[in-house]
Amino acid sequence: MWRASTGKACRLAVVLGYLAAQSVQGREPAEVVRHSCAQPGPDRVECEYRLSIPGRAPAVTAKIADLDLPPPLHLPYPYGQSITAILIVIDVGALERPDGGSRIPAHIERILAAVKPHHRGGVATFDAQPRVSLPLGASAEDIMTAVQTLTREPSPVALSQDAMAAIRSLAVSPAARQAILFFGDESANPDAYYHEKLIAAARDAQVLVFGVVYPSTDPMAPALEALGQLAKESGGDLVIARAPDYELPEPFATDPFAAIDSGGRLSIDLTPAIGAGLTGPQTLTLNVAAGDQALEVEVPVTIGPPTPPPPPKAKSGAATVAQSGMPPWIWLSALAAALLALSAILFLRTRRRKVADSPKTGPPAARAYVTRSDGDAGRLLVATTPWRIGRGKDNELVLRDNSVSRHHAEIVRDDGGRFAIKDLDSLNGVFVDNKKVQWTALSDGMQIDIGDLRLTFSTDGGSAPPDPEPEGGAPTETRTGA
Repeated sequence: MWRASTGKACRLAVVLGYLAAQSVQGREPAEVVRHSCAQPGPDRVECEYRLSIPGRAPAVTAKIADLDLPPPLHLPYPYGQSITAILIVIDVGALERPDGGSRIPAHIERILAAVKPHHRGGVATFDAQPRVSLPLGASAEDIMTAVQTLTREPSPVALSQDAMAAIRSLAVSPAARQAILFFGDESANPDAYYHEKLIAAARDAQVLVFGVVYPSTDPMAPALEALGQLAKESGGDLVIARAPDYELPEPFATDPFAAIDSGGRLSIDLTPAIGAGLTGPQTLTLNVAAGDQALEVEVPVTIGPPTPPPPPKAKSGAATVAQSGMPPWIWLSALAAALLALSAILFLRTRRRKVADSPKTGPPAARAYVTRSDGDAGRLLVATTPWRIGRGKDNELVLRDNSVSRHHAEIVRDDGGRFAIKDLDSLNGVFVDNKKVQWTALSDGMQIDIGDLRLTFSTDGGSAPPDPEPEGGAPTETRTGA
């Protein structure tokens, strides 16, 4: 749970409106476009993309096999009510260096001057516990006060753990894009800036990391090289303010938001491919001209068969017995056979309905339970579905904790008896086995994080976790009983 802070901390994080670093030298062509595509229907593909080299919107053409498709519709970012959020993480060791460290407050002030309407701001500090000292939307003046009054205090929490907490705090943000702007210290331990778990967490949460460094040597110190690797593998970039003046490079200094706010949304029409008779799995090729780069992006798609034409309508009117030229007894025999067939169909349908309405027998469906990790309220039965969890009193499981939304999540059950959990657009999200989910199936032993509280899921078919010893915690109410 986030708490207020007096400002003492070893490291500072500033939540800004999706601030990002401009690309620097050394980008490979394959890293210029980062995209995510989906096919919401048989005749359309939609792609979200971002350019690591900001500038004007790229020229995009599309084709399948040798068939050219219409030019994709392009909607540049930001669109609609989109907001962007970034966490600026400062290793305070960098502030104390006599070379580039003294430039950091002035550079942050210059960055704040470039904030746009869809950007948001706030301040968080990291010590033994992560805390928000300024809420999201804080003014530039308040943020600068927090930066300028920063003091160094030894902390038992490693910087890598602080970065992991920063990634998780952004993962639950309602912003359309999330990133970290990381001011690094060249004297730090490289392992604090780069390790596999940190990379995996950033990728799972789709949080980009951008490093800002002030190297005093060439080549750079191992810690700054590690920070650059973290930025590259998360999809971000590295901004280098070099000696002797340690100024931010152009054009990042002019528009620090350009790279992270680049790109947008593409909509590609597949109707011509359907009309040409293409079916089954195909490869959609997008040709992207970004600056002086010419790239190809391949997207797998599935094209269904063309819709068959409707059968021809029968001519109005009916032929009479005399017009058909057939003897009357043939028509009477056909009518009698049709009536007999209709009677048989009605009899079978009535019998099946009676069988379906008869009581079913079989083993009872498995029951599900959740258990609080702090031992409060013991093992709780999921007696009905949907089984809602939240802070409001109308939930089946009431968790009186400020980190829990009024209607946070619900456990549901499908026709096959399988259980799943669904996020009800909560503020802090739902995590299952440490992964943020909107909807996911549940099985025995899974750990469910609702805000700052943890639940363990179990069923009659699996081994239930033992009831832990009570250690206090947020009060729990349940309308179903234990």
